[in-house]
Amino acid sequence: MQKVPAEDSPTKARCVTQEELLLQTDPRIKSHPNLAKLIGYCRQGQLGVVYDLNPVDTLRTFILKDEFPWSQRIKVAHQFACLLKFLHTPCPPRLPYLVRNIEATHFLLDKDYNLVLYDFGMMSGGVLPDRSKLPSGPVYRSMTLFGCYGYIDSSSMPRSHWSEVNDVFAFGVILLSLISKRVFIVEDHAEQYSIRSDSLLIDEWAEEEHGRRELLYGDKTSLVHESLELDSDFDSVDGIEVTKLAMQCIEYYDIDERPSTEDVVQRLSELHILKHPSQAWSLCRL
Repeated sequence: MQKVPAEDSPTKARCVTQEELLLQTDPRIKSHPNLAKLIGYCRQGQLGVVYDLNPVDTLRTFILKDEFPWSQRIKVAHQFACLLKFLHTPCPPRLPYLVRNIEATHFLLDKDYNLVLYDFGMMSGGVLPDRSKLPSGPVYRSMTLFGCYGYIDSSSMPRSHWSEVNDVFAFGVILLSLISKRVFIVEDHAEQYSIRSDSLLIDEWAEEEHGRRELLYGDKTSLVHESLELDSDFDSVDGIEVTKLAMQCIEYYDIDERPSTEDVVQRLSELHILKHPSQAWSLCRL
């Protein structure tokens, strides 16, 4: 997992596989504003590419910042939803793209809070091989088959394939992080996944906390961090609606109840904050 510090050069170089290069030369992918743009590659030794990026920091770092306001958090969520909708839309005869390794550190934000996905290491479909079918046998030994720890949809494990609903689950975790100012932390360089004692899975925390608050507030339950509720652009109805959407995205017992990415985009677009004239940046550019 590559971490990009804020002081790095705007142009990023990293080693990639031949498949990632194939992805980056797909004209459809190159056209999307929220995907890293390839400006060159080299085959001397390891295959490496150079991306044209101008990041400030990763999304995970931004999530914890007090100066990351409500309006920009919803902007990021909306851009992410539009990106998933774009990738999940099939382009016959090709299958839809599945991201699979959605994780807050795999996204960069620039000075205008525009979101860019720059890690494509587990993507499936489109011009890439179809990796939607999970291997038979002891798949539980390799949790990475299911995505990034902390964002893994455990409802996938009894099934034999990966689909768009699994990306939607990971989106729900990101959305919960954005509104609650919580991030999941895994100890670096652990032989196995080692979880900090002070860090819970975001979806598990949300299920527990939402259930507790629902007893008090009923259908007006919100998981928005109290500091964000003080933001001048915050609307309490938006907070409730975003919470409902995030909880539906991580629905475990009946995954058919999860919204499609098209539904997610539509519901985010209906928020008061995105209907405000000053938030014209939020429109999808598909």
